[in-house]
Amino acid sequence: MPTLPHGLMQWSPSGFFTALLGLIWYEVKASEARLNKRIDELREDQKASEARQREHPKHGLGRLEAVDPLRESHFPVFTDC
Repeated sequence: MPTLPHGLMQWSPSGFFTALLGLIWYEVKASEARLNKRIDELREDQKASEARQREHPKHGLGRLEAVDPLRESHFPVFTDC
């Protein structure tokens, strides 16, 4: 079985670990980019949702605020405690 030259045998473990670290670094950066892209998509969805709520207040919090006076008219407020 042919053997590798002595200099190549000394270099190969450090080269292997360097390549492995490079691969790990690449995957970390790619994962970070995917995460940042997803965060941007969620922010856009949130902005669109807020815009829809402003356009149609009866579907959002405005509807709850409109119900409050009705609820208060049916339930007396006791201040003598």
